[in-house]
Amino acid sequence: MMADLILPDPRMEMPELFEPGRKPTGPVEIDWDHWAGKICRYAFIPSNRRDIAKNDGVFTEGSIVSASVAEFDNSSKFQYSSPFDVLTEFTVIAKIRRDTQGFDGLFSDKNAANWGSTPGISLNGLTSSSSGYSFVIGPSTNALSVNNATAPLRGWHTVAATYTAGATDGMKLYVNSAQIGARTPTSGYTASSQNLRIGTYYAEGSSWSWDGAVEYLMVFGRDLSADIGLMREISRHPHQFLIPA
Repeated sequence: MMADLILPDPRMEMPELFEPGRKPTGPVEIDWDHWAGKICRYAFIPSNRRDIAKNDGVFTEGSIVSASVAEFDNSSKFQYSSPFDVLTEFTVIAKIRRDTQGFDGLFSDKNAANWGSTPGISLNGLTSSSSGYSFVIGPSTNALSVNNATAPLRGWHTVAATYTAGATDGMKLYVNSAQIGARTPTSGYTASSQNLRIGTYYAEGSSWSWDGAVEYLMVFGRDLSADIGLMREISRHPHQFLIPA
C-alpha cells in the first residue's frame, strides 16, 4: 500500500506570498490586479530604494535603510525626478516615526519656505506643545493645520491626507485612521514646478527636514475618506498588494 503523498504547503514554504501584511525584507513589486494596486500612484518602499509605482526616486547621502525602514537624519531625503502629479483626487498614507518636535517636512514639492502661498503639496509635522500636522495644496487658502492632534510625538503611527477638488471638506487629515481635521479648499490645486521629495520640505536643513523614520508612503488616486474602511485596511495591511520581485 502506497504511503499518502504529502505535498508541500506553500504557506509554509513561501509565507511572504500569503501573508501580505508582512513588512517586505527584500525587493517587491506591485500586484496591479489587486484592488489597491489598481489605484496606487506612488509607493515608497524603502527596501526597494525606489518608488515602485513610479520607478523613480533616489536617496541622498546620509539616508539609511535599516530593517526595511528609511531613517532620515535632518539632512537626508528621497527625491523624485518630477513634481507630484495626482491633482484632482488622492489619498496619501504613511507610517512614520517622529523623533523630535518641530516643523518636520515629510512629503513636499514646495519651492520656498513661504509654504502657504507657493504651488504644490506638502504634508508636515508641526511645532506645538503637543504633536500636530499640516496638509497644504497650492495657495495659502488651502492650508489645513492641526496643532493639537492626538498623534504620539514619539513612536510609530500612521498619518493620512485626503483631497477631492471642489468638495465640501475636500481636505482631511487623519492619524491612526481617526480624522483630526477637515476644511473646504477655496481654490483649485496649483501644480508645482519642483521635484517631489520625502523627508524634507523645500530644501535640506535641520529646520525643514524629517527627523525620524518612514516605513512606507503611498499615494492612491482616490479620496478614501468616502470609505474609511478601505483606508483602515490599507493602514493596517499596507503591504497586501505587494509581491516578491
